[in-house]
Amino acid sequence: MSETDPDVVLLDINLPDISGFDILKIVRSAENDVPILVLTARSSISNRVFALDNGADDYLVKPFDTDDRGALVGCCTGIESPGETGSSNRRAQCHQS
Repeated sequence: MSETDPDVVLLDINLPDISGFDILKIVRSAENDVPILVLTARSSISNRVFALDNGADDYLVKPFDTDDRGALVGCCTGIESPGETGSSNRRAQCHQS
């Protein structure tokens, strides 16, 4: 990625010039641990498994509730929603639930 890595990547699989799966593999092969949330219309279990096995932090099928997306982003970045109190290890908690 770059000197100013994002806090989180929201990645679609269906992109015009390159597959989101390829982007996922490129980012992870660079040993970048930025949280990657896949948001896609592809609902098959095989796509979900492939994404998670290749380094996605979570996989959400469109259409989805915006509260779900917000909760996942907060979970993976450690950014709390207003009024929420929590642990500094939010990302680890996210994957244990």
